[in-house]
Amino acid sequence: MDQRLCDTYSHGFPCVGNHALEQFPAAHRCRGLGLRGLALARASHCIEFSPTVCYHNTRLDIPLHKMKLPSRIFMIGVPGSRWSGIAQNIEDSVPGFNTSDRRPDRVYSHHAFSGHLGVYFGTGWEHDTDLEESNLDRGFEHTQGTRILKSHEWAYQLDDIHNRYPQDWIMLVYRPDMAAYAWWHEAGGFQIQYPDYLPYYRDSVNMFTEIQQMNAAILRFSQKHDLAWAHISSQWIEQQFGHPVEPTVRLPDTLVTVLKS
Repeated sequence: MDQRLCDTYSHGFPCVGNHALEQFPAAHRCRGLGLRGLALARASHCIEFSPTVCYHNTRLDIPLHKMKLPSRIFMIGVPGSRWSGIAQNIEDSVPGFNTSDRRPDRVYSHHAFSGHLGVYFGTGWEHDTDLEESNLDRGFEHTQGTRILKSHEWAYQLDDIHNRYPQDWIMLVYRPDMAAYAWWHEAGGFQIQYPDYLPYYRDSVNMFTEIQQMNAAILRFSQKHDLAWAHISSQWIEQQFGHPVEPTVRLPDTLVTVLKS
């Protein structure tokens, strides 16, 4: 087993690097995540802002209100990671986001949540995972503003995305395998009407295998680029996107990170 990806450590959170969290000096730990949180790669590069959030390689000399957002943010998370809610929270609260992909036929709601909203890219779906610009643009009425492009399967194409679109951002969402798998079933599983998970994922056994493999690919990429993970919070959203936005739902078992250009 790759010791850099001890995925079962500390309640399923990724332990990135060759050492568990206890082996990092206390001064280098990101407070708030604690022993049940995330062991950050290159912990000595962290800058602590609050008891709950740690940011990595953040430019402190850029006024937040002048932060320039990219044309595209590629968002990747496994089924059940609750990434859709995070995307909607940011799109609806931070100025400058393009939501022209939203249509009545691109909605799936469950419980009290608008679970899926807007275009999703995937095998057998309305728009596949092709990284041609024409495919990325086709799901939107126009290309003005910042578009969040969502795909589970892009976990396998992260290097290609980064190399092909270096000026765009990549936002990753991590939730432990079993928690994501259980929530996806709670949200409807193969009864989810949009998008249709059956053609690519086929059955529950294959779905869990895909979740494991996608999460592993997400963690490998984040380690490769020395990305720091954090819980979603108002401060994290402000630091990344320039506006303080209160999360609609607190997600104690879900982590986020962004690779910027």
